[in-house]
Amino acid sequence: MRFTILATLAATLLASCGTPPEPGSYDRSLNVKTAGAAVVSGFAKLCGGKRIPEYRESFITTMKAQRPVSAEAEAKIRSQFAAADAQIAARFDAASRKKQCTDYPLDQAAIDRGVAGDFTGQI
Repeated sequence: MRFTILATLAATLLASCGTPPEPGSYDRSLNVKTAGAAVVSGFAKLCGGKRIPEYRESFITTMKAQRPVSAEAEAKIRSQFAAADAQIAARFDAASRKKQCTDYPLDQAAIDRGVAGDFTGQI
């Protein structure tokens, strides 16, 4: 089930980016990275992870340090985080959420690394 959800989220996030990049725009590269961070933080949030808002702010800060990020691109990142949360939450009732979080336990250390600016293996 997790693979299906990840595939759906990735397809949705990747499909949202189809125009040639402009400096600071939300291009394919930023979209792929955002998809990774959205899935990691969305499932962490589903399973009771801590510091999710800090993780997401750190992601935005890290992207801004790596490349220009326009206000529009930043808003798109934030909307993708919200969309991933909504898509994940819509797919899990209480029983399936418990099973998901048991089968794939929360990796709080990954969230904490992201908060510190290390997204290795996540994006």
